Amino acid sequence: MDSDFRALQLHPNKPGLYILAASHELDHSSPSSARTLLQRGIRLNPESVDIWREYVRMELGFIESLRRRWDVLGIKEKADENREGAGSRQDIMQGAIVKSVMNSAVQGAVGLFNEMMIGCETIYSAAER
Repeated sequence: MDSDFRALQLHPNKPGLYILAASHELDHSSPSSARTLLQRGIRLNPESVDIWREYVRMELGFIESLRRRWDVLGIKEKADENREGAGSRQDIMQGAIVKSVMNSAVQGAVGLFNEMMIGCETIYSAAER
């Protein structure tokens, strides 16, 4: 794993390296480390559709693993509303994290689109002169 981190240090703008490192962390039962890696990759490469896609996929997998674990433990998704954290658990199971990630991806895409349009305006106005 040290070589993965070294590769990320040397090539922070290579989205595939973040995906590879996050996959390694997931394979070794460390979803929080995988999440951190993908978030760092997104901060440094906000335009990377691949990283956003893998981040959404990872969060969906996290929800599914929670659902399976709760089935085994006999925890109901719509458990007693009065229990501490019941509302938060229900929000997570209904995809609140995934929705948040997708909204962030869309906002990033809109920002990138706006930057591209400003660049096009600059080029177009320079060409008119």
